[in-house]
Amino acid sequence: MTKRILAVAAAFAALATAPGAWADDASRLATAREVVGLLDVGHTVDEMFSQLSPMVAAQAGQEMHLTATEQARLGEILAEEFHNSEPQLMESVAQVYAHNVTEEQLGQIRDFLHSAAGQAMISSQGAMQQDLEREGQTLGMQVAARALQRFAAERAAQQSPPASPATH
Repeated sequence: MTKRILAVAAAFAALATAPGAWADDASRLATAREVVGLLDVGHTVDEMFSQLSPMVAAQAGQEMHLTATEQARLGEILAEEFHNSEPQLMESVAQVYAHNVTEEQLGQIRDFLHSAAGQAMISSQGAMQQDLEREGQTLGMQVAARALQRFAAERAAQQSPPASPATH
């Protein structure tokens, strides 16, 4: 999943590039498109966009002083627009792969993804992502607790009155 997310993130950067500008050759690009399809990047993109849409709508809603109903509608429109942009993004992901990975390597990746091990990896991505998210949340809460504890101690030390000198 991490590799798929990285691929999607790289594609966002590639969206600024004109379509077709990175394709080294038609065969290489076709293999890259096949790899992207096998990796089910579209599903990952849909999940990312479904999580991103409400966050973007909430931020815009605050800035634009939208009502809850207006914010919800903006979230729906964003989700639709993100979904409509998926083919462009998928093409960008394929362009990135075609530009950065040799055709031989793309073929090896494709062959692996068609293998039993590759299929097992692909089919376990969702469960692994859930496990990683859960682990990340647990670690995040532990880090936040330690950081808050340290911050509170530093703050308390700064607010403590200086010790008065001892008198004889």
